[in-house]
Amino acid sequence: MDAASRDLYSPLQRWRVRSVSIADLLRKPWIMCWCVTFAISLATFAAAVPENSTWKLRTVDASAAQQKVDDLIRFADGADSVLQQFDARLAAANGLLSVVLAPVASRQLLDIPEAGDADEARRILALAGEHLAQADRLLEAAAKEPDAQDARIANRREKLAGVRAFAGVFNAVWPATGDAASDGLIEETPELREAMLNLSIVMEDRHATIAQTARLWRAYLFSRGGETSRALDLLPLSLDPPAGDASVSLFARLLRCKLFVGADDGYAATYAMLARMEERANGWFATPADRAAARRTVALERRRVAQAWGKTFADAGQADRAAWCTSAIERLDKKYFSDAEARDLLPLAWAAPPVVELEIPKGTGDLPDDSDLDDEDISTVGFKGE
Repeated sequence: MDAASRDLYSPLQRWRVRSVSIADLLRKPWIMCWCVTFAISLATFAAAVPENSTWKLRTVDASAAQQKVDDLIRFADGADSVLQQFDARLAAANGLLSVVLAPVASRQLLDIPEAGDADEARRILALAGEHLAQADRLLEAAAKEPDAQDARIANRREKLAGVRAFAGVFNAVWPATGDAASDGLIEETPELREAMLNLSIVMEDRHATIAQTARLWRAYLFSRGGETSRALDLLPLSLDPPAGDASVSLFARLLRCKLFVGADDGYAATYAMLARMEERANGWFATPADRAAARRTVALERRRVAQAWGKTFADAGQADRAAWCTSAIERLDKKYFSDAEARDLLPLAWAAPPVVELEIPKGTGDLPDDSDLDDEDISTVGFKGE
């Protein structure tokens, strides 16, 4: 063999020798175990997000809610009575914090925020804040009128405090500066402490729709403040029948499951509990579309539990158990997330509850004398009930 041939042959021969050496290494048990564990970890990671997946909320048309807010603002601008102006301003603020903010709030609680969500939340909160400030001034003016009735003024103060409590909570979740990441601690401020105090009062409302929404957001803030045990104390047991709005009840139960896993590494119990919740969601929602979206939303959380559980097994070198988690994820994907259209999740019915429900009579320029805000059945005072 000439020198040129030897020069060409030598690198090939060295590669062959190294290949044999690698094959010998793979026969060693500890090397093979490490490779299998690494492969399982890659498989679990790959199963974490299906190809072309986009977790998104089921589309909800909020135009009617926005139109109602606009109508309330126009009515407030033209109303003669100071109390009617107040009622309309407060109802407008409540509407913005309720249905208009609901999609952004839903994505925040489900950990699927979209680009622009924080800016949209700040825009809504700024508008709601303007109406609340005007309502505050109007109520003070109404209280000074000669014919002011203490009971009517006091009732409206309570409703104003209730709506303002939710505004304070949302301002903490989406601060005017910085980001609104779904993890990390929320800074405690005097404004947040006041909002949390008012929220604790709203939690005792006789209407479950209002009380349970207050509990959900108070628990969420406790969880973001690192106080998991206090958050869990506020949340319902996962399989209890829903009280109030079914979507709010479902979100509260999902938050409980998420916190339970984080607090106790209770993967097995949480995974089994979420499987039961998927089944029971059929009885919690009235329409087929809501039932299907609710099951998918629970399945997404169960998928996340399986993913985290599989990672702990892979890190511990328990390849068989990690493989089981990977196959569980694949089964969930096949059942619930097989295509883009099947990935729509359930949104909250509202971010803040309907503390104020006010309808403008058609064909008239004034609210009736017995305005809804005088009705004690919509008061934020009283025993909590169904």
